[in-house]
Amino acid sequence: MPIPVNLRKILDPNIVENERIEFKKGWNPEPILHSICAFANDLRNLGGGYIIVGMENRGTVLGIEGNSIDFMNRELLKLTKMVDPVCEVESQPFELEGKTLFAIWVPAGRERPYECQRSLSEKSKERRVYVRKLASTTMATAAEIRELVSMNADVPFDDRPNRDATESDIDPRLLKEYLRKVDSRLLSSEGSDVTEILGKMHMTDRVYEETCYRNVALMFFCKDPERFFEGAYIEATYRPDPTGKDMAEKVCSGPLDSQIVQAVEFVRKYAIEQRTIKHADTPVADRPYSYPPECVEEAITNAVLHKDYSIRRPISLVIDYDRITIRSHPGPYRDITDEDLRNGVMVSDNMRNARVGNILKELGLAEARNTGIPLIHQSMINNGSDMVRLETDEYRSYFKIVIPIHRSFLKDVPENLEKGTSERLRASVIAMLTEGDMSVREISARLGYRNPPSNLRAEIQVLIANKTVRYTDGSPNS
Repeated sequence: MPIPVNLRKILDPNIVENERIEFKKGWNPEPILHSICAFANDLRNLGGGYIIVGMENRGTVLGIEGNSIDFMNRELLKLTKMVDPVCEVESQPFELEGKTLFAIWVPAGRERPYECQRSLSEKSKERRVYVRKLASTTMATAAEIRELVSMNADVPFDDRPNRDATESDIDPRLLKEYLRKVDSRLLSSEGSDVTEILGKMHMTDRVYEETCYRNVALMFFCKDPERFFEGAYIEATYRPDPTGKDMAEKVCSGPLDSQIVQAVEFVRKYAIEQRTIKHADTPVADRPYSYPPECVEEAITNAVLHKDYSIRRPISLVIDYDRITIRSHPGPYRDITDEDLRNGVMVSDNMRNARVGNILKELGLAEARNTGIPLIHQSMINNGSDMVRLETDEYRSYFKIVIPIHRSFLKDVPENLEKGTSERLRASVIAMLTEGDMSVREISARLGYRNPPSNLRAEIQVLIANKTVRYTDGSPNS
């Protein structure tokens, strides 16, 4: 059965990290068995892994004999039966640099922990649980085995079956377009319906003898994922003036990869500019961006990737005159300390949406794991910008990244904007209330906001404290 992703792409470290790939010079059944067991256990929830036979490392292609493929497939079937519970694998030969390689894909298992024989010696009956640590396969400790048991009871949200979806909810065109983009052999599966193809991609489950689609399939191959995941969209706002003047809004909806593209285009339209800055002491000019495109793209992708789609709140993207703020829910895992956040270090052993992350990497929209924030910082340094600010609260209920505009673009902001916005906002509120009583939401709508922003509420409280306006009788909200 074909492996869904283009096999040449799994050799790209930006798509498949070192800990998800094992290279073997030739067919060596015992370590291959241990690695199959380790990838099925998927201790770090990365989505399983790959074993490439015929390569010493990413750069050294040795190849195998073409007539050994049938032998390897037969032996592979025997090895999978030695894993308890029996795990699923897919295999496929492919060509690279004129040589034949043999690829084994081991998806993350659903019945952890998996164990197998420690030795293939006929005398050995000892069985062990194996896991991946960095780029090595090792025997699991007692604590790691307990963690695998708990993981089995808590399947990641993107990998859970969704019993509300039917085949009509999957758009075949979206699925085929994805397979085309990743150059998958599944695209040529003649006579296969979407359920069969998604089954080969391990995006279906059997629940009470009924085939169900996993959430990840609906997130990418359903035209309107919000029907299943409320709040699964990006709410983008361009707010050059806090009073709402010249404001623009857009709801970026649809499949998750489409949301990223829409949000990036929104920022490009309203906020990304480039200018040339000449210097008297050197013929070399600087050409900074207002916001580095790489930073914006990575920050938006990061928000989409790490959002908890069981939380019914959209991602918020706000472009102010001097910054871009992206907010998603929830916040980072607890293994990222407050000090890590202050230092801009976001490295975690946990992964919220491994299946979503793997698809985004295959599409070229995401980088390797734990590299997003470093890429954001580096792009800001290369652009000559100030550093981004990472924020959360003590409950880790949200994560916010604030991207400051390049300082040279602040000269375009009217000098009185920042100090005058509060006065102008209060004046606008007073002017509207001379027409009659209004609720806070009505005032907000007149100013062009979808929901009342915090600064509007704050300025109304100032007016109430100064007794310039007051609540209407019987209504504390107007």
